[in-house]
Amino acid sequence: DVVMDEAGAVRLFIDHVADLGHRSVVLIDGPREVDTVHRRVQAARRFAAARGMQITIRHAQATEEGGWDTTVRLLRTGPVPTACGVGSINQLFGVLAALRSAGAAVPGDMSVVSFDEDECLAFLEVPVTSVCMPLAELGAAAVDALIARIEGAPAADVLIREPMHLISRGSVAVPPARPV
Repeated sequence: DVVMDEAGAVRLFIDHVADLGHRSVVLIDGPREVDTVHRRVQAARRFAAARGMQITIRHAQATEEGGWDTTVRLLRTGPVPTACGVGSINQLFGVLAALRSAGAAVPGDMSVVSFDEDECLAFLEVPVTSVCMPLAELGAAAVDALIARIEGAPAADVLIREPMHLISRGSVAVPPARPV
């Protein structure tokens, strides 16, 4: 397997929002049986606990409807976390639409970070902060691993850690002041 450093991506998200003062986060991600989702969830629990943060995990289909439905339910059940990490770009569009429909401002009421970087995120009404994963390096490592296997090398897992960084845009701010 050639995999990205999902734990490193989650750490970028958690550290970014924690450093701004967020104490309660939600991770909206795909189905629990998906390996990348499982790795992000485990890392999110670990890093949030280390920072003394409350974390809510919500699994949904990696679609706009999955993001919408999950966010609508989250907003109805209160208390609502002040920061949200979203696993896929399709879910992200559903999350943003549900927040807009409910009158919840991004980032005024909830900060939002995507784990699925795309240039289009810079052009949304509220440009969305994202974790930029090393996709080109992942592809190159996969090709190298395939060639090595064809040439008879034993199978070996490859973890791609770099370059990975957070692209800060307008969707993250300090948490809102909420009545106690």
